[in-house]
Amino acid sequence: MDQNSQPKPLPTNLPVENLTFEDRTVATVNICDLLDLLYPGYWSARRYLDIDYADSQSVIDEWCAAHGAYYYAAPRDEFSVSDAVLNAADRGLSVVVLEDLS
Repeated sequence: MDQNSQPKPLPTNLPVENLTFEDRTVATVNICDLLDLLYPGYWSARRYLDIDYADSQSVIDEWCAAHGAYYYAAPRDEFSVSDAVLNAADRGLSVVVLEDLS
């Protein structure tokens, strides 16, 4: 997404939870829900077995760029939803994709 374009709206079939920390609200998207949207049947049809991690990460990055979203991933012992929300807000973004790497 270039500086002059607006982010695409979030798909209506994507589950989103709006969270507020320090008076800043950001829409949070679970990576599992996003993968199901990007790759229908990702979990139920076990498509994840056939999809290359690097390819899927590229698709996620493109989706985030198109929708003005911040991608946050961390191991469980370092994972912080509040940090993810605040990092997105600090970047002027209103959406964060959350991935717990554990």
